Amino acid sequence: MIATAPAAELRASARRRLLRASLLVPAAVLALAAGLRLWGLTSPPATIWDEHWYVFDAYAYVGGVPSTPGPSFPHIANEMTWMHPPLAKWLIAAGVAPTNQSVLGWRLPPALFGIAGVLLCYLVALELWGSPWWAGLAASLLAMDGLHIVQSRLATLDIFVTTFVTAGVLFVLRDLRRTAAGPGALVGARPGLAERLFGTRERMWAGILFGCAAASKWSGAWAMAVAFALTLAAVRRNASGDDRRRDVRTVLRAYVLLPLAVYLASYIQFFVQHGPDLAGWVGLQWHMLDFQLHGVVWQPQASPAWSWLLLVHPIQYWGSPRTGAMARGSIWAIGNPALWWPFLALLPAAIVLAVRGDRPLRLALAFFASEYLPWLPPGRTEFLYYLLPAVPFMGLVATGVVRRIPRRWRSRTAVAFLAANALTAAAFVPVWLGLPASTGLLRALRLLPGWP
Repeated sequence: MIATAPAAELRASARRRLLRASLLVPAAVLALAAGLRLWGLTSPPATIWDEHWYVFDAYAYVGGVPSTPGPSFPHIANEMTWMHPPLAKWLIAAGVAPTNQSVLGWRLPPALFGIAGVLLCYLVALELWGSPWWAGLAASLLAMDGLHIVQSRLATLDIFVTTFVTAGVLFVLRDLRRTAAGPGALVGARPGLAERLFGTRERMWAGILFGCAAASKWSGAWAMAVAFALTLAAVRRNASGDDRRRDVRTVLRAYVLLPLAVYLASYIQFFVQHGPDLAGWVGLQWHMLDFQLHGVVWQPQASPAWSWLLLVHPIQYWGSPRTGAMARGSIWAIGNPALWWPFLALLPAAIVLAVRGDRPLRLALAFFASEYLPWLPPGRTEFLYYLLPAVPFMGLVATGVVRRIPRRWRSRTAVAFLAANALTAAAFVPVWLGLPASTGLLRALRLLPGWP
């Protein structure tokens, strides 16, 4: 009795520390993410880069622009970026409409999605490792990544795709956990319509979210293909006979029919304007595919996908004239070198660990690959920010490798990695947020010859 009392006290103390970490760690990470994405959000006070096109279309969706010439085939009236699906532009319109096309209005929805994406990365890491500390490291790496910060502060499509993909992966992981537990996990539970149609509610939500990702930009469908393959393998492994055939049908409904329904629903304005013109809608999709394959002309800001992880060609989205020794502002689309270059160095170790059976690393690598490898075949103009949906998984992979370092070096390495990212982010914040910076600082930040 006397011997067990200290042990009980130690367990209770450990539970209290874990509870505090479970509350304080995500709160601190969210505060960091929000500060970097909301600070000075209305600067510069005009559209930059591709904001011009997407803000125009968002305003067109709510009837805020006069009739505009467009392509001859059926499309949403006055839409200029018909080559991309409508959902993300509708989300920008949700901020544009009530604020009379203000800068804050069109940038607030992507900023909120970027902040939510950091929280979702935390939850994905928590699902993988069950530790608020490791989840906090992975989410902090994303919170301090420059490409994620910059794209969260622009009214463009990629941050919406990234957040929808990360949310979809979270529900995939929860569904895989339920599936691995087997039918016994549902004993006593009365299956509802969602369970009968899609197997689990988690699988249903994953299908909806991946459908939203694809309805924002087609690249969102790649992670859905990986989710489909992982879930199909899991249900085939954990069931047999009639149960297996039934479960396979639920996977097809969740990852084929449900995303297709979401994608079609995103075009409701098309069908309102053109009636039930399914042939016209299919024709629009064909023109979109043709544009994606052949219609993008080369631009000096473009770069091949093999170069992205090396950060050899970031993009200067905006730059104002210098006043004496100061530049009044500059915005670079560039990741945090303290994450991207170590990730590249750690990638071989991550692959080896995954092959040897590290399941969390295997899952993180699979979704990273789904958002990067399809861009490698040459043939179209590509830009660094196309990699944005892969960035959360870069942080997860790096965290997963650090976790496997021998115990006596593990904590020190994690703290050093986090500190390096924080110090590098502090140096690059002026060119991520468009803040005034000395010409000396800008020269110091040009770590490679191709940088702005």
